[in-house]
Amino acid sequence: MFRLITLRLLETYFRHRWLWLAPVVMMLAFAGLRMVTTDATYVSMSAVYVNKESLLASLTSIREDGFSWVTPAQAAVDEFKELIQTDAFMRSVIQKTALETDMAASPQEVAQILGEARGAVWVNVLGKNTIQVGAAHEQAEVAQQLALGVIEVYIQWKINTGQEETTTALKFFEELVAQYQLEVDSAEGDLQAYLEAHPPPLHGDRPPAEEVAIDRFSQKLVDALSRLKDAQDDLQATQLNAAVNESNVRQTYLVLDAPRFPIEPTQTKMGMVIDAVIFVVVGVVLMVVGVVVGALLDRSLRFPEDVQTLLELPLLTSIPSVKPAKPTKKRPKAE
Repeated sequence: MFRLITLRLLETYFRHRWLWLAPVVMMLAFAGLRMVTTDATYVSMSAVYVNKESLLASLTSIREDGFSWVTPAQAAVDEFKELIQTDAFMRSVIQKTALETDMAASPQEVAQILGEARGAVWVNVLGKNTIQVGAAHEQAEVAQQLALGVIEVYIQWKINTGQEETTTALKFFEELVAQYQLEVDSAEGDLQAYLEAHPPPLHGDRPPAEEVAIDRFSQKLVDALSRLKDAQDDLQATQLNAAVNESNVRQTYLVLDAPRFPIEPTQTKMGMVIDAVIFVVVGVVLMVVGVVVGALLDRSLRFPEDVQTLLELPLLTSIPSVKPAKPTKKRPKAE
């Protein structure tokens, strides 16, 4: 049976051997075309360390992240990926690269540049507190600028986000302090006016009604002072947060390895050879599959073993294949 399978495979291949070599030739041609048309790509990589809580934040107690099963690196990567999908973020990154000169073109070209820049950068998790930021481009300078720009714009975005939140909180607490100050002034005025209208008697104690009224005005003043003190404490904490926000962000995200200028492209000669070998192997696999399928679909009887195996009949005799003899030229007889 094994001999029959081998014979049928060989017969199928050699019957149309040039046709079966076509997949190998085509894949080899694709490999050569890819080597010629593929442009060299330069990759710039960097590493950023993400602190769970900076020293300044721990001393000032302005960050209270609470418990979370997401690592600092994973949280930062998620923010990076979300921001990279926005045009505003990528537009700020492109402003720091040589691609900015092409942003004055038509809206279609601008959208294309944004898409290419977005696809050229990536962020991965390297460890619990370390992330990797990379960029690839046909120009080595642009690859370095993209990787560095993504880091700088992200850090500035964190600073701006903290400043916006702090500005809103400052405005809120300043208005609250002003409102509570008016209540304190009003309570003090009411108490002072009542005391002036009801001076203490020359002899003896105040009447019980006056004591109750004075206690009521005094308690109102104490409550107003307590609210004012709490609002002033919140305002002071917010002002401290505003003062240390930028320093806190820059301590949280520490660039360990700055993006380097790529000297050599990622597509080396050895890589091209490996790609060509892969293409050839794929072509050989396609050829083998084609030969096997062709042999399975061929139900004709081509060997003596086919009669015994497929028809289950005894083989009496077979005519051997004999090549026709070539005609020989007869020499003329000598006279």
